[in-house]
Amino acid sequence: MLDYIYKHSPVFIQNLMCSLYGWKESKSRFNENFVKKLKLFQESDFYKEDDIFDYKKTKLVNILQSAKNSNYPFAHYLSCVDDDQIAQAPFQVLESLPILTKHELSGYCPEKTDRNAIVMKTSGTTGRAIKVLKDKEAISTQWAIWFRHRSRFNITLESVSVNFTGKPVVPASQKTPPFWRYNSHQKQYLISMQSVNKENIASIVSFLNSIKPSYYSGYPSIISEVCRLAIDSGLKLEGSSRPKLVFCGAEKVLEHQNESIVAWTQALVTDQYGLTEGNCNFSKCEHGHYHEDFEFCHIELVDTHTSDTGLVTGRLIGTSFYNEVMPLIRYDTGDIATFAPSGFKCPCGRESRVIYSVDGRSDDYVILNDGRKIMRFDYLFKDTYEVFEAQVIQEELGSITVKAVKSTKFNKQTFEAKVRKSSSDYICKDLKVKFDYVNQIERTGSGKFKAVVNRL
Repeated sequence: MLDYIYKHSPVFIQNLMCSLYGWKESKSRFNENFVKKLKLFQESDFYKEDDIFDYKKTKLVNILQSAKNSNYPFAHYLSCVDDDQIAQAPFQVLESLPILTKHELSGYCPEKTDRNAIVMKTSGTTGRAIKVLKDKEAISTQWAIWFRHRSRFNITLESVSVNFTGKPVVPASQKTPPFWRYNSHQKQYLISMQSVNKENIASIVSFLNSIKPSYYSGYPSIISEVCRLAIDSGLKLEGSSRPKLVFCGAEKVLEHQNESIVAWTQALVTDQYGLTEGNCNFSKCEHGHYHEDFEFCHIELVDTHTSDTGLVTGRLIGTSFYNEVMPLIRYDTGDIATFAPSGFKCPCGRESRVIYSVDGRSDDYVILNDGRKIMRFDYLFKDTYEVFEAQVIQEELGSITVKAVKSTKFNKQTFEAKVRKSSSDYICKDLKVKFDYVNQIERTGSGKFKAVVNRL
């Protein structure tokens, strides 16, 4: 009902609804706990290596003991471990536990028994729908660790920004400006992926030249497409309207994307790695290196390979230090990461662990009949519990094939109706969607799942 009202309301009402949504978000994200945690995280950002170890040990003891004594569905793995073992050797206890996979988690349906808990949904890069139960402290704490990254570059909650989003804040049916909306509560302008095309780019650039944001944020694939279209059309971003920074998230920033963004905005591009599940987080410093956010999680690499230069590459596993209602212990992110060699010292002065790179979030794209490149399809699968995982494949213009692995809850009619509706709402109403059901979706040579495959 709200979606219908929003789509059929005038722009000023849509702006009001965006602002009300921003106010609601701020209550859960930027509350008193957020302010407290952000201050603590800023103070611990330059902890020495020994202090980091002690900090992580204390947090790990707390979360392991909490998980053992909770209704956490995988707590039985800790039943044979006594509290003294956890207190004395938490890292060894952690390494003895099995790795939790997305497949196992997707089969778990958390019950909201705590009034302070919220059920959150994600499909991540695998296209597999997952529900995660989070307490309110965990939500605002995660935002504090995310905002600590922005604060490294002198960004505050009062800073004006433009967010490039996959959500259809501008209805796809709208063919004339304005192709943006405004969340006044967070001083945030919003531009939808669905509006970014060569027909609209002049209006979008004209708007961007009318404001003075401190930063841009959002999917790098969307931001870079705006920049590429503007460059191809000979449209410039005026000096006073250029953001100082571009914060990317949810995807790996590809080299050509970074080049387009820098060429058009002349801004510093930075990003962080984080998950809705809240078990793994690292963010870039001023020198462009990812640092483990050790206050929030403990990360590991398994099935590792060490190069001649000491770089260590393996599957990325994370353990959350917060969220006692559903702590994720040794949860497999599904991504591949590379750690810096032992003894590497970042010139920024931080002594937290350095991650050189993460692979697994570089989606391909689908080309629509009007030339638009659509890069994000995770919105199609957030409520599709009828399948374990799904992949989008394009072999001809105007059409995609959804390759899916059936779950025990599979219902063909329900699943296909959900995906077709989401495709119409989020992507394009004229895009044809076909389905191919398989027992397994093949991985790349490195074992990585690709969410989107373009075979044109």
